[in-house]
Amino acid sequence: MSVHQVDFFEYLQQIGLISSRQRKPENISLQTLSLQTHLPLPLIEFYQQQFLTLKQDCPEKLDESEQKKLPPALCRQFQCIPFEHDQKTKIACTNPYNLDMRQALDAHIKSPEYCLAPTSQIKQLIMTYFHEFTHIDQLAPNSLDQFIDHILEHGYLIFASDIHIQMQENRFQYKYRRFGQFQSTIFCPSELAEPFRNRLLIRSHVSFDELNNTLDCGLTLSHHQPPFTVRISHIPTQNGYSIEIRIIRPLLQLDLSTHLPPNQLVLLNQTLISCKDTIVIYGATGTGKSTLYYHLLKELVAHKKLPISIEDPIENVIPEVFQINMKKSEGTYAEHISQILRQDPDAIGISEIRSEEAVLGLSSAKMSGSLSIATIHALTPLDCLLKFLKMGYPRHELFNQNILLVATKLVPILCKSCRYCNPPTPEEQGQLSFFPELPLPNLIYQAKGCIYCYYTGIANTEPIIFITDCPKKTLLNWIEDPAWQSQAQAQLAKPYETSLNNQLYQKLISGQINLQTFIEQCLS
Repeated sequence: MSVHQVDFFEYLQQIGLISSRQRKPENISLQTLSLQTHLPLPLIEFYQQQFLTLKQDCPEKLDESEQKKLPPALCRQFQCIPFEHDQKTKIACTNPYNLDMRQALDAHIKSPEYCLAPTSQIKQLIMTYFHEFTHIDQLAPNSLDQFIDHILEHGYLIFASDIHIQMQENRFQYKYRRFGQFQSTIFCPSELAEPFRNRLLIRSHVSFDELNNTLDCGLTLSHHQPPFTVRISHIPTQNGYSIEIRIIRPLLQLDLSTHLPPNQLVLLNQTLISCKDTIVIYGATGTGKSTLYYHLLKELVAHKKLPISIEDPIENVIPEVFQINMKKSEGTYAEHISQILRQDPDAIGISEIRSEEAVLGLSSAKMSGSLSIATIHALTPLDCLLKFLKMGYPRHELFNQNILLVATKLVPILCKSCRYCNPPTPEEQGQLSFFPELPLPNLIYQAKGCIYCYYTGIANTEPIIFITDCPKKTLLNWIEDPAWQSQAQAQLAKPYETSLNNQLYQKLISGQINLQTFIEQCLS
């Protein structure tokens, strides 16, 4: 189950026989190892025999029953993880021959099988699953604050886009969403559920008499470096509650010249300068749509234009941009746009299209003749057009304009401090055979996780951006054509897929991403 296999030199580091600062010898003969580490050869031979008898295994995730097999304090003390495999209880650990560990664990698990596992994977699992809850005082705000901060800061550090927290039928649990995928569920003591919810909402300036209401609020962790904000959505249920927390990161500085082909960059800049047409930014959850949206607003200001943005809610304040918070103002999108037009804007933005009302607002903005900018949750160029039509955008209006459909994805970049490479295995070659137009890479990179990447193997994220140009002359042909979807698929989808696959392939062969990321992003 373990992706990374521990070699003998690494094993000696894990049991504390040699320092992690000692460089691994190129020729790993025992004599060379003895010279490099200054250890007696007989001692090295003894530990090699010990190493050869060990089985290596480590889980990728844990279920609820596995999380409850051992107290979190023991897991952290001895760097060990309990799990089930082949109907056996196993212990993945950094040193299976640690007698103190075996004695302590025998009181909780009868005759487990001890397996060797990499320190990095053990620490990543402990960081994710084995928090210490016994010290949390339900009646002490400071203690609850530390618990809340831990959940939020850990989500920030592992590049989670949001956190889902649920209390349902005495089950208090939460999970992170990273790069569009939910991570494993983490279970907490049910008695902490109510104090946790109340303290989180009170810190978000919710009055005590509103704690059981459906509401949206926000919280800023100003003590974190850098400070960041979270957006909180709370819904009470029959037997508990559901909380969705969106992590809003400081606005990144985008250099589109490094992410767009020259011809697409020229097209985008011409559209921003002319302040005509419509720009739609699309992608899945947590793919950087808002980041790109705010970047374009800043670009408009740099071009001496006046953009006005309608947002629900405002996630980042942009100087010199008039931003309207729909949550704190009365009126519909159409009414706001009617008032906005009196300000003579060059561009009107709607931060997220997720309702018929917002779609009609975008239509009204476009009819004014100003540049329109919006974001929408969609996966392909055709998906964007279909969603607009489904939500009520008049077809004769949608297909009677120039539209730039801007796709954005965020891909996880491997940590250079802990990445390693190997020639592709037969299984990996089989996975790559689904992309026959791309040459087989000589090397496939992975990252095992280290202290510099918080044991995630991920150093940061980078955007992949592609623009699909939908000129008015093309769209007009689709107004009365019942087969327009097949034409749109042929004309819009193929360039998008080809460009996306090529950009991801370049990151794959350069060691920036692993094979799993390449395949997931190509197929999503």
